Amino acid sequence: MTRTQGWTERLRLFVFANLLTRFEWGKHDCAMFAIGAIDAQCGTTIAEGIRGRYDSEESAREFAQSMGWRDLSDAARTYLGEPIVRPTSNGEIVWIPQETMRGRFWQSTQWQSGALGVLENGAVYVPGPTRLAVLQVRALTDRGPISVFGFRE
Repeated sequence: MTRTQGWTERLRLFVFANLLTRFEWGKHDCAMFAIGAIDAQCGTTIAEGIRGRYDSEESAREFAQSMGWRDLSDAARTYLGEPIVRPTSNGEIVWIPQETMRGRFWQSTQWQSGALGVLENGAVYVPGPTRLAVLQVRALTDRGPISVFGFRE
């Protein structure tokens, strides 16, 4: 996907608008947040076709399987292709596998496999129980692997 003119401001507004949004399956979970960030940067409406199609961890798993996704990294690949080597630009979508998330800030992540977040100014924003959690890239990469999905410029 290609980002459109003005994407940096739209991304900043998108993240700011969601800072205090509570986690909710199918509306504001890590997949919907990442897809919303893609929409904000690319001028697409992918989230409209997905939002509300599941409302629990179990129905999210069923939806993902119906799309042919084993985990959320497959969802990111669907829209952005193969991961790039390391975080380089704001707005990139970051896949944090469960082994890297271990011991973090909430009990359940999607399908117990990991989480998707959005890179902004050296941090990864990920929906948490009561608001967006902010995880420093350096702290994440010190704990384990992450995958970064970029955009065509």
